[in-house]
Amino acid sequence: MPRVTFAPLLCFVSVPLAAADVHQVRISVDPQQQVKAITIRGGDRTESVSVRNGRIAVPADLPLPWSLGMLRFEAAHYTAADLEQKRPWVIRELGTLEGRLAHKSGERFVWLLQQGDSEVLEREITLAPDGAFRLTLPAGTYHGALIGTASATRIRSGIVVRPGQTTALGAIATEAAVPVSVRVLDARSRKPVAGARVVWDPPDDILNSAPLRKLYAKRWGAVTNSSGIAAIAAVGPLPHSVRWRVEANTYAPAQTLRMQLREPKRVTLPDVQLRQEPAVVVRVQYPRRDEEGLEKCTLVAGEIRDPHSTSLVPVSRTKLREGDSRFEFSSYGRKRVWIENKAGKTIFYRDFEVTEETTLVDLMLQPIEIHGRVTQRGKAVSDVLVALADPHNGRVMLAQAPVDDDGEYRLTTWQSGQLHLYTISRRAGAGKSIGAASIRVDTESRTDVRADLAIPAAGFSIRVVDAASGSPVRASVDVRNRYDSGGGGMGSEETDAEGRLEVSGNAEGTAKLHITAKGYRAADVEIGIRNDAPEQTVRLERGGIVSGRVVNVHGAPIAGARILGGFPDEQDPQSFYRTTSDAQGRFELDPGPPPGTPFYVVAAGHALAITTLRADQPTTVVLHPPSSSVVSLRENNAPPEKVFLVMAAPSGQSFIPLGALEELAELSGMDLYQLCGSSPDGDVVLPELLGPGTYDLHLVRRGRPFTYQRIGSITTPLRRNVVMSLPSAP
Repeated sequence: MPRVTFAPLLCFVSVPLAAADVHQVRISVDPQQQVKAITIRGGDRTESVSVRNGRIAVPADLPLPWSLGMLRFEAAHYTAADLEQKRPWVIRELGTLEGRLAHKSGERFVWLLQQGDSEVLEREITLAPDGAFRLTLPAGTYHGALIGTASATRIRSGIVVRPGQTTALGAIATEAAVPVSVRVLDARSRKPVAGARVVWDPPDDILNSAPLRKLYAKRWGAVTNSSGIAAIAAVGPLPHSVRWRVEANTYAPAQTLRMQLREPKRVTLPDVQLRQEPAVVVRVQYPRRDEEGLEKCTLVAGEIRDPHSTSLVPVSRTKLREGDSRFEFSSYGRKRVWIENKAGKTIFYRDFEVTEETTLVDLMLQPIEIHGRVTQRGKAVSDVLVALADPHNGRVMLAQAPVDDDGEYRLTTWQSGQLHLYTISRRAGAGKSIGAASIRVDTESRTDVRADLAIPAAGFSIRVVDAASGSPVRASVDVRNRYDSGGGGMGSEETDAEGRLEVSGNAEGTAKLHITAKGYRAADVEIGIRNDAPEQTVRLERGGIVSGRVVNVHGAPIAGARILGGFPDEQDPQSFYRTTSDAQGRFELDPGPPPGTPFYVVAAGHALAITTLRADQPTTVVLHPPSSSVVSLRENNAPPEKVFLVMAAPSGQSFIPLGALEELAELSGMDLYQLCGSSPDGDVVLPELLGPGTYDLHLVRRGRPFTYQRIGSITTPLRRNVVMSLPSAP
């Protein structure tokens, strides 16, 4: 009889993990809903954990970072730093974007979507027979466009996707897109250049060139084939202004011809001819056989590397010597060579254009003496320095010298041409400020230049005191000048122990002063800048800390909201008051603003709120969601032929400052012109992002200063699309 072996029966029983074996993590679900369990990935493992009382117990041996593995929610990550600081894990449900696309049967489309500077999302969509589509996206504010094989849509900005909600775009019109090709050749041999990169690079002067560049970078980029031809399948919608940058190894980059695509037919751009990377030979000649003043100097060559910037980047450097030095450049165009002394200061520069494969630049270094006298009201001024700088870049200071007791100065430079000469006050300490004299001098073909500087005589004087006791107050003073002769300036000063501030050395005009001190309400004062102006007393009222809280319409706190107030005017980008809400939505300002100061509160995913803050009690600011309807501009019952900038003002009040609108645009993933500019279809995003209220809308007419033309009023939140007819230009 065979022997029977009995194996023990194994039973698996779920036993709660000990506290030491798990990490307890709070979770926050947006929108609020009942979630019984979540799936987490860590390393190569996937774990399902229960949610109890708003917390999860994650096995301690699950490698960080963790990611959420649930199709209905964003793939949110939780890091070791989050765990260490005991942050809640915020889990957001995906939002839905839906609409209906007018298109030709059988054509396939891809959504190109981007939030701010993030990577572009490419989502192919499936269209129903009637053109309807739906896709899920992480919450945020997008701009994007649909592109197909033969047609495309305009870019739409301000697409707000909310967690767990549906954003309906309605009917979306498409317009023709066309294939574009270009051939790239070697400029010398006229042979095709294979493997050249054709990079989408729209002209900078067209609206939204920066987002256009990023949005279409992948779709509208190509590489040349063995015949030197690059082909882009569909560019549009028409009309469309286009340009590409062409790059290839050992060649200098070039650009295609800028064109306006208008007709729905295949476009072949003119050939692009690439030239070899250029070289520059710098020939240095000394005026004397000795090298006095030039020993241990460095010769530096620089170029503009970023085609969308004016910043010069050093390409190469070598020891300064008499004779030829060779520099290799990556591109043609504007270049600069300069000389740095042993301390790294620029003492000479020369700008030039590179148009040939080899360029010779002659530098005849000749010392030039500049001297003169500094006066104010005809009397010598001794307590200043005189500085010489590049007139196009004040950070390039070429030389400076002190002024003696008779107001005389003398300095030496190697630089020739038009230069900026100005004075710098050497007075230290609070309570006094002296302005500057500034002139242009021409040192071309000269070795001795006399240049006298006269510091203006106008100014003002204030004394800041406690309004109740009259005792002096040490205060900070933000000064913004506007001169009668044009122009202006700004700066920050402090009063002395007696509360006094004396400002001199300015042209006649008007100064706007913003005066702050701890424990006092700020004061805004306008004062004349005049010769022998009498002292003016400013009395500050005692005031407590201004505080408040920012919440959404459900009363939940909003962290990271920006609270801005005290803009000098609607065109000023800087506010006097600025703070940010904390994790509980709370904020404080000390010193507080004068009563009645408008404040603008902005946060990502929310409409703008306008409020005033009180010192006697905290203020609760409620931010509302954006509207889904739009305002469209029409000119003779058609979209406008040009782009307009639109500004808004609460009914009967001042304009919302551009500085506040820039902050709103940034947090909404746009720039100012995407927010306030009209699109080619005439749509304006700004009204969607205005909180509840009645607003007057105005066109901004270019000029000095800007003029505004009212086009109508709206009440938000918008319940339907609004069409406004443009008035004729005044």
